[in-house]
Amino acid sequence: MGRPFTIPALPNNIRAKKKLPGRLLFILMLLIAALVYSTYLIARSSTFSDLDSTARERLGLYRSTLESALDKYRYLPYLLSENDAVIRLLSGRADPGAVNVILETANEKAGSAALFIMDETGKTLCASNWQDPSSSFVSRNYGFRPYFRDAMAGNEGGFYAIGATTGTPGYFMSHPVYASPGDRTGRPIGVVVVKVDLSGLERHWMEGGEIVFVSDASGIIFLSGHTAWKYKSIEPLTAETLKTIRQGRQYKGIRLDTLALEKGGSDAYQWIRINNEKFFWAGLALEKFHWQLNYLIPWNHLEERVNIYLYISSALGVLFILCLLFVQERRLKKISQQKALAAERMGRMNERLQREVDERRRTEGHLRHTQEELVQSAKLAALGQMAAAVVHELNQPIAAVRTYAASCRLMNGQNKKEDLNKTLYSISEITDRMEAITRQLKDFSRKTPLKVSSIDAREPVQKACELLRHTLSDAECCLVLDMPPGPVTVLGDRFRLEQVFVNLIKNSLDAMVDTGDKRITLTFLEDNGTVEIRIKDTGPGIRPGLKEKIFTPFFTTKPDGTGMGLGLSISSRIVKEMSGGITLESEAEPGAVFSVRLKKG
Repeated sequence: MGRPFTIPALPNNIRAKKKLPGRLLFILMLLIAALVYSTYLIARSSTFSDLDSTARERLGLYRSTLESALDKYRYLPYLLSENDAVIRLLSGRADPGAVNVILETANEKAGSAALFIMDETGKTLCASNWQDPSSSFVSRNYGFRPYFRDAMAGNEGGFYAIGATTGTPGYFMSHPVYASPGDRTGRPIGVVVVKVDLSGLERHWMEGGEIVFVSDASGIIFLSGHTAWKYKSIEPLTAETLKTIRQGRQYKGIRLDTLALEKGGSDAYQWIRINNEKFFWAGLALEKFHWQLNYLIPWNHLEERVNIYLYISSALGVLFILCLLFVQERRLKKISQQKALAAERMGRMNERLQREVDERRRTEGHLRHTQEELVQSAKLAALGQMAAAVVHELNQPIAAVRTYAASCRLMNGQNKKEDLNKTLYSISEITDRMEAITRQLKDFSRKTPLKVSSIDAREPVQKACELLRHTLSDAECCLVLDMPPGPVTVLGDRFRLEQVFVNLIKNSLDAMVDTGDKRITLTFLEDNGTVEIRIKDTGPGIRPGLKEKIFTPFFTTKPDGTGMGLGLSISSRIVKEMSGGITLESEAEPGAVFSVRLKKG
């Protein structure tokens, strides 16, 4: 209650004349004591209220800091799960070496503790620490971790644990990987995981001089600026809880003791006593993680603040209030200045971002225009290669028309009207046939924008075969079409798909130049939600090791001067724009098999 209150002594002359009665003095002492005690109670209540508000503000700040430290890495698992190299790795179609380098680079740039990829059994296929033989995650199985099970169930996973391999703690965030990007209907084929090191937060809490710790759903403290409390339990752990922790190896090698802890308080405040040290306590539930953030203030700090309130409120209350108002005004002014500066910086940042967005849009438009020009150039190149066959096909009808015309002159001179009409009808049929041939070339060469809609996949295949019919005949190549009798509806652009199949069939024909038995087989296969058209030839096949390069622009296996190396690259890009894909299914002799996959319409 502070120092004792004393009544100053009266001068002797006054005491002699005005001596106070004992009962009145006693009542005055009681009033003074009541005033002091009331001031103490008010100061105590005010202190607890202020501390509670401060604690709530600090808890909000620490929650934001903790969530920010985790959220800035949350995008990594999702981003890598959409990566084509990762999907091909988990599908068994890519070398883990390249993916290891991707993970290592991404981990270094992001500043995370580790990045790794697991298959559907929990085995780690690639990791950012693949080059460290002592702590590499590669080939280790972490299927026992809850974050793996959550991701395989199609959800994002999160789990704080001590590393089973490295022995260093961290927060693991996982995301499922699906065989087709953007398609979440099937079972995941693997899991991408990022490990985040939160030791920097603990150091920040320790250096800040405030007592903060985070406990998990079991009541175990796993983040704390107070080292002695780390991996201690707030409440006694049940046998079932301990069993769950051991199964997930969450705190492997740690003895989970229970803190000597006592709780108490009222509706206005709560306190906690740990190892005979008393604290003011406030907690905040982090429901997203199933954690609790705890903030403690030593109890002796509260008593000191209460006494300070008592002294100042008794002697300098008004001055203290003025000082508080002055400090508050300065603080608000400083905050206002900081907000103004932040708004100015944000404005400059928005302008810079807008310029970058405009530049990107211009670049995308230029790339789109360039791609359209490449597609049209590829069409014209294919038309040039088919020109000889078309000329050959038109020669015979032209010769027939010439012969029929001569006959018509002769019949007209002999007045054979009936035979003349028949001959003219034959000429008309021949010209219709010639028109159909030229119309095919005109439709194929026409420059049209990409329009994805529901079409019959058989039509572009048949059209491409018809365009190359005489080229195939001149090369003495047998074309086998294995198509369903009914329509096969897919999402695509008929004219662009004609170009794709012309490129693939022409490539197969070029590959069989030195082959005796030339045969190209087109087969339709329907799967869950997709249609696959396979083009197989009897050529020498593609050399091992070229599978990763075959769709690269300007890469070709043909002799110099016989190709630009753009056909497969353009075809692959066209099919990707239709949400499909082209893959080289086989690269071994005899022959090569290309597969075009399209979504069902």
